[in-house]
Amino acid sequence: MLENGGMEDVITPLSSEKFVDEMVRFTPRRVVLQPRQIQTVRLRAFPHNGIHDGEYRTFLNFAVVPNVREMAPLDNKQPGGGLKINLTPVYGVAIPVVLRIGALQVTSRLVGLKVQVNTKNEQVLSMTIEREGSRSARGDLEVLWSASGAKTVQVARIAGVSVLTPLAKRNILLKLRHPEGIGLRHGTLKVRYLDSVDRHVLAEGQLIL
Repeated sequence: MLENGGMEDVITPLSSEKFVDEMVRFTPRRVVLQPRQIQTVRLRAFPHNGIHDGEYRTFLNFAVVPNVREMAPLDNKQPGGGLKINLTPVYGVAIPVVLRIGALQVTSRLVGLKVQVNTKNEQVLSMTIEREGSRSARGDLEVLWSASGAKTVQVARIAGVSVLTPLAKRNILLKLRHPEGIGLRHGTLKVRYLDSVDRHVLAEGQLIL
């Protein structure tokens, strides 16, 4: 994971990185799904003897395998000669698979809270989630706006925000929704980072506008 939340393939693993791919089996390994069809994929962990405490992680990647026989034919009516190419998009999703061994701890902080205006003239809240400890942080971000004489309103929310080990921080941008008839030029923004499982507060901060 990169600091902007993007993902890239691991070419040379760091010494602190631990992978679970050799300790997890899954079935089926390939499926053919019709529209609206559901398929359950079962996973089972097999930790080996003598495994050290820590967080072991990998990604289960689901991707569409295009059928070359069903690709659209080339449009020979288009003018011009030379090389012609058909592009077939391949859609996929990567799901993190995490195995935690031992009593692991994590602490998180929200720093650098700042309201900015993006290129679409929309207000966005920028911040950085800092992570320390022996496991990843994962939670939901919610932003509440309050002001004297006004009702507290949720102006932003995003679920499933992770800071995966060994990443120490992740930068976040949240688009703010304006309460009807009220601007966000005054008041206080309260930000909470809530654990995705038991909803306890991992970190919180506030910004006075």
